[in-house]
Amino acid sequence: MKVYSRIERKCLNSMDLIIANSNYTRRLYQSYGFKVDKVIYPPVDTKRFKKWYKNVGNYFLFVGRLLIHKRPEIPLRVFAKIKNEKLIIVGDGPLRKLVEYYSKKFANISYLGSVSDRKLKELYSGCKAVIYLTEKEPFGIVPIEANTCGKPAIVSNEGGLPETIINGRTGLVLKPDYEKNLLKVLKDFNKYKFSPEACKRNAKKFDTSHFVRKLVRVISKIKRQSDD
Repeated sequence: MKVYSRIERKCLNSMDLIIANSNYTRRLYQSYGFKVDKVIYPPVDTKRFKKWYKNVGNYFLFVGRLLIHKRPEIPLRVFAKIKNEKLIIVGDGPLRKLVEYYSKKFANISYLGSVSDRKLKELYSGCKAVIYLTEKEPFGIVPIEANTCGKPAIVSNEGGLPETIINGRTGLVLKPDYEKNLLKVLKDFNKYKFSPEACKRNAKKFDTSHFVRKLVRVISKIKRQSDD
């Protein structure tokens, strides 16, 4: 770890410009003593989901690699307690056996593994909400993809996730003790009124076109400075 840290520090110190992918990442690098010049959020291809806006389903959705820091065990434990709500899990990884165990034991939990792009679009559009409680995610594209389909995302109050979701409007930002708070939210989920249009508007802020425009602006500024 120390070797990689020294390499990273040497590389960053030699940079003419440092762009962070979220304010969380900017603060992280600043805490190491690096100057971050700009924050530009990663691009999300919002256009690929447009045709699926009207799908309606009765399930919650988890999408992502089945890794420890993605915390799939939290929704698994919660849905094991609330049998009247359904959970669909999409993805693969080291925690696959854990997910398979829960899906076999509890009828309201389904595991689909890896799915096609077409199927993923259908699942996003049909869900009540996406659950994404990743640990210290610098940005997180999955919640934005959910918003693109007009669906809210339930995210952890960590990393860059609170920057991408408007709490109470395009999703929910849960406070720590995520298992307890997710259970509380799901038991009374119908009380929340999320606007599909608000979700779509929020997603557009992260569209590829915005990313390209901001990046071109930064590069043009650097070029002008180098020409002076």
